[in-house]
Amino acid sequence: DPKYSADYSQTISALQGIADCERDIIVRAYTHIDNNHKGLLDSQLTELRELKDLIIDTLVSTSQALIAKDKKSFAKIMKNKNLIKKHIDKIDAKQIERIRDD
Repeated sequence: DPKYSADYSQTISALQGIADCERDIIVRAYTHIDNNHKGLLDSQLTELRELKDLIIDTLVSTSQALIAKDKKSFAKIMKNKNLIKKHIDKIDAKQIERIRDD
């Protein structure tokens, strides 16, 4: 089915993008602490936990959709990808505010 193949391809691409973002966040957090800065603030930990929950929900939805070959679920996966991006943008904006306030 060509439509399923296209959805599958988009889903794999979305997962790669999510993995790239997650890797970047981990590297930045590690580098921050490795540079002898204080640990993450409670607010930063909360933001990262919220992001983790979004990512886990997306991964679970994706695995279920791929196993069931459920074409309708692909739209939810793309929506979750966009929610993750928006959440990361929000976290970035808050971090910029924290840096400016220091």
